[in-house]
Amino acid sequence: MKRMDFCITHSLTAEKLMNQLMYRNVKHIPPAVALEHFTFQKRDFDQEMTKFVVGYIGRLSHEKGVDILIRALQFTKENIFACIVGNGPEKENLVKTAHHLGVDNKIEWHNAVHYEKIPETLKKFDILVVPSRETSIWKEQFGRIIIEAMASGIPVVGSLSGEIPLIIGRVGFTFKENDERELANILNKIT
Repeated sequence: MKRMDFCITHSLTAEKLMNQLMYRNVKHIPPAVALEHFTFQKRDFDQEMTKFVVGYIGRLSHEKGVDILIRALQFTKENIFACIVGNGPEKENLVKTAHHLGVDNKIEWHNAVHYEKIPETLKKFDILVVPSRETSIWKEQFGRIIIEAMASGIPVVGSLSGEIPLIIGRVGFTFKENDERELANILNKIT
């Protein structure tokens, strides 16, 4: 850092940390979204839905909290299903957890998709869930998928981890980290 003249961060948390470490020349610039790829799609939630798809796109690792989404499914209405897109070290455990809880019939699994397929994948969801959790060495720094979903007109539900509540602001829904009951209650109220 002694050789750095300037630092750009993508989150307010990182800006604060770098200001403490560098004491100078730190600027927060949030990532942008290519709106020509992530086009807004108006959604009609007034009609009763026979199938409500809760989506997740990202790494399947402990800190990303996908197990929280899976556990929440056991407390949701019959018409709520999950589409989980991603790969990672926790995938096998997540599939086992879903089977153990008896919700594996409510989950559609897909491997990670190339970035250019994200807009098309988002359009299959009625809502996006970002259930991240802080660990002793990690906290969500930005969550780019959140702004991509919002740009596409997909509502977002996110945990209170790191930058998630700051990005979602007042236009989405938040729940306490690791609280599958609160997540399930939000999903049930929306449908």
